[in-house]
Amino acid sequence: MADEIIDESFVGGDFSNERWAGRHYTRCTFRFADLGELRTSGCVFDGCEFKSAKLNSSRHESTAFLNCQFDNASLFGAEFVGCKVVGSAFVGADLHSIKLAGGDWSFASLRGQDLSKLDLHGLRLVETDLAECDLTQTILRDADLSRAILWSADLTDADMRGARLDGVDLSTARLKGAKIDVAQAIQIAESHGAIVEG
Repeated sequence: MADEIIDESFVGGDFSNERWAGRHYTRCTFRFADLGELRTSGCVFDGCEFKSAKLNSSRHESTAFLNCQFDNASLFGAEFVGCKVVGSAFVGADLHSIKLAGGDWSFASLRGQDLSKLDLHGLRLVETDLAECDLTQTILRDADLSRAILWSADLTDADMRGARLDGVDLSTARLKGAKIDVAQAIQIAESHGAIVEG
């Protein structure tokens, strides 16, 4: 595979404004690196560490971040287009104004994040940890939230129509003003102990 890089350290490096295509990084560390306005296309980051890195206004197209760590990283205004971000963790990361267009964020940990007013329609979020997230006015239309963790999530005024909610416990979520469809209404009623009869 072209440009395959394994077990390398790029701690504190400056990669701002660079263009990367088709690169494959495995178990590499980018701690404290400046990746601001970086552009990636068709890259793979497998088991890499981005703790406290700066990815502000970066743009990633068809790039995979598999089981990566973004603890305390800054992703303000970053864009992910058709990306696979499976199993990655964003503990304490700054995700303000992030843009997600399609892609797969299954098994990711976004616990406690402010995702309010984001457009997450059609996103794959299977078993994603969204506990205690602020999802107020967030667009989740047609997203796949199967078995996602939404414990104490705030879904006030969120648009959830068409979203898949198989195996989701919404009993502790705040749903005031949320837009839902009939099937979801039945599921939510049942999660609160109601017996729905036809």
